[in-house]
Amino acid sequence: MNESRKEKIILGARQKMRKYPYLKGIITLGLTVWLLVYYICDWFVSNTKKLISLAVLLVFFIISCSFCAPMFQGESETQQQVFTEHLETEDITLATETETIEVETGVITEKAQSMEAEEVVNPEAEDSDDIDNYSADEILANYDSENLELFEEESGEVSKDDWSLLLVNNRHPIPEDYEFTLGTIKGSLQCDERIIPSFLGMLQAAKEDGITLEVCSPYRTLDRQEYLFDRKIVRYMKRGMSYMDAYKLAARVVNVPGTSEHQIGLALDIYTDSYKTLDEGFGETAAGKWLREHCAEYGFILRYPKGKEYITGIEYEPWHFRYVGKTAAGEIMEQGLTLEEYVERLE
Repeated sequence: MNESRKEKIILGARQKMRKYPYLKGIITLGLTVWLLVYYICDWFVSNTKKLISLAVLLVFFIISCSFCAPMFQGESETQQQVFTEHLETEDITLATETETIEVETGVITEKAQSMEAEEVVNPEAEDSDDIDNYSADEILANYDSENLELFEEESGEVSKDDWSLLLVNNRHPIPEDYEFTLGTIKGSLQCDERIIPSFLGMLQAAKEDGITLEVCSPYRTLDRQEYLFDRKIVRYMKRGMSYMDAYKLAARVVNVPGTSEHQIGLALDIYTDSYKTLDEGFGETAAGKWLREHCAEYGFILRYPKGKEYITGIEYEPWHFRYVGKTAAGEIMEQGLTLEEYVERLE
């Protein structure tokens, strides 16, 4: 239909609207529909070549796909069954030619494993120049004898609702309404003020046994945790890992922001003057062994023990100690439990 024909129809519609004003709405609607159909048809006519080209490409695509071999073509029934069972397991392996990360089982191999061997250290230790760390002598010098008295004996009754047993991990983020009062250990080092007497008692007891302890990372703000976590991701990505793989590996070394016990003031990172590298080697020092043996006497536990990574989701950290209260700490350390297992038993 040419333009003159379109103009005649529009002109005719206007004349009818003047002649039959009470039918103006119906005539306008009919004209609108007609123009819409007209322009659609005109577009198809004007773009015939493009539409034909698109149709040809689509046909070639379908034909090429038909030549692709099916996933299991040529494989034996046994191979197909093994492959299917592998996909159905909970531990789905994300693999590349140079790195393999098994998310659920925590097995990190090849390239990722070599990275982890270099990087499994407390992230705060990498920033030792811009954070405070104090020895037991420096901390204890600020307190009088009354502050150094051991905390009172507990009733022995433990409840999963106790503030000291708040479970915080990647599956249990910090409650939005959680509140506590910060107390100052020394300088910029802070923690939940309720655990300071117990912590001071542990420092004093270690000193009397000839063990010099130092604290480098108690309470952390959310901003600080985000900085440490994001920096790990960037570091792994610079070594060739994808963002998702870097994120998963970083989460095994640094708690995801909002899920760190440091943010609730109940966790402390501790080392000694003769071994200030926070890695697995600290666990073999005299200080590391003393803490494992005596921490429960003061209400603390080794939060991320070796061999329990599949439960905690965090690599073995012999320097990370968490306050849970004397009764709970004694049961956890004596029975070789994690906080996750202990809380689950209480429930």
